[in-house]
Amino acid sequence: AIEPAHEGALTQLIALCQQGGRWALLAETLERAPATLPILQCLREAYERLGRPADLARTREKELGLLTDQKERVATARALAELYQRLEQSDNEVRAWERLYELAPEELWHDEKVLLALEQNYGRAGRHSEQSALLTRALGHVQDKLSRDTGDADSPAQTELKEQQRALLLRLAGVQRDSLASPEQAIATYELIVAAWPQERKALQALAGLYGKAERTDDLK
Repeated sequence: AIEPAHEGALTQLIALCQQGGRWALLAETLERAPATLPILQCLREAYERLGRPADLARTREKELGLLTDQKERVATARALAELYQRLEQSDNEVRAWERLYELAPEELWHDEKVLLALEQNYGRAGRHSEQSALLTRALGHVQDKLSRDTGDADSPAQTELKEQQRALLLRLAGVQRDSLASPEQAIATYELIVAAWPQERKALQALAGLYGKAERTDDLK
C-alpha cells in the first residue's frame, strides 16, 4: 500500500489515477493525505467526477480556508454557495453568500435575491447597519427596473415591482426606527412611502408615532 503522506508516491498515484479515470481510488487515498491546497484541489476534482456533492462541499470549505489569492477566494466562495444551493442547504448557502459578500460586495450588488437573503440573516444576527445597507441596495435594483420598464404604468410587471418597492421601504423604515434608533431616517423613509401610497396604513401609523415623539405636532395635522 502507498502511504498518503509519501509525497513522491502520492504524486505518481495522482497522475496514474487521473490518466486512468480511477477517481474512487484517488478520492480514497487523498482523504488520508495531508490537507494541502494541491491535495484538496485534486480531491475536489475526484469528487466532481464521482458526483459526490456533499464531499465536494466539505473539500471546498477546506480549500477556501487555505486560499490567499483574492480572485480564487471569490470564485471558490461563489462555487460553494451555488453548491449548497443545489444541495438545498439554505443555512449553509446563506453563510457562503455572506462570505462572498464580505470578500467582494460588488459580486452580489446585482443579485437581489441573494441580497435579501443576506439582509434577513444580518437582521437575525443583530447586524442592522449592514441589514440597512443591503435593503437600500435592493431598493436601488427595484428602482432601476422601474426606470428601465417603459411600458404601461399599470402593467402586471410594473405593479409587482411597485409592491416590492413598498415592501422594501416598509422593511427599511422599520429597521431604521426599531433597530438603528434613527427616527429622522425612519421618518424620511415613511414619508416617501406615504407620498407614493397615501393610504398605506402602517406608514401612516408609524409616522404619527414618530411625529409625536419628535414633537412635530404640525406634521400630525
